[in-house]
Amino acid sequence: MSDKTIQVVKLISGEEIIGSIEDIEIEGKPVIKITKPAIVLLMPKEDNPNEAQIALAPWVPYADEGGVFLMVHAVSAIIMPKADIVNEYTRITSSIIQPDKKIVT
Repeated sequence: MSDKTIQVVKLISGEEIIGSIEDIEIEGKPVIKITKPAIVLLMPKEDNPNEAQIALAPWVPYADEGGVFLMVHAVSAIIMPKADIVNEYTRITSSIIQPDKKIVT
């Protein structure tokens, strides 16, 4: 995790946070910096409440653009998310409007 990558951090509280992750040190202590953090939520599907879908929502939306810093002991796992999750995260956190990947006939 030496350079910035989009990953999911599972906290010991159970929350799963996706963002651009970077290992840094503050006052000689290891810290994980998350830029543009979003919480990963499981929500029931509207058409079938017995099935779940993944939703992303801003996490600590009142934080400065510089990111959120986590102490390493607050993290239980770091996960490489599937490509579709990374694509959705990138879409919602980007200021660039990205077209749908639908084929127009």
